[in-house]
Amino acid sequence: MGAVHRTPEGVVTTYECKYRELGMHLTATITREEYVVNERIVERSSLGVVWTCSFEPDATGTTLTVAWDASTLTKMLDAVFYHSDKDIDTELATFKREVEALA
Repeated sequence: MGAVHRTPEGVVTTYECKYRELGMHLTATITREEYVVNERIVERSSLGVVWTCSFEPDATGTTLTVAWDASTLTKMLDAVFYHSDKDIDTELATFKREVEALA
């Protein structure tokens, strides 16, 4: 973890995340775009990923739902490293099979 910036009220506005991916050392700046108490947090990475965390009360406590959009980052990585557009049908079929095997 790197630098963390907060408002005077203590709410996080940005933070740095340092990690290693595909043999590379990366640093991303995460910017909090939306914060709704007990409902939702939306954060955007400088590397192009957007995360939405939603919180909802349920019978046993709270349900957390995390959604993310990495289309910008994924397109860049695909263009540089993978060229997966050639194998997308096979990849999707494999992913579907594996997920269904867990059910």
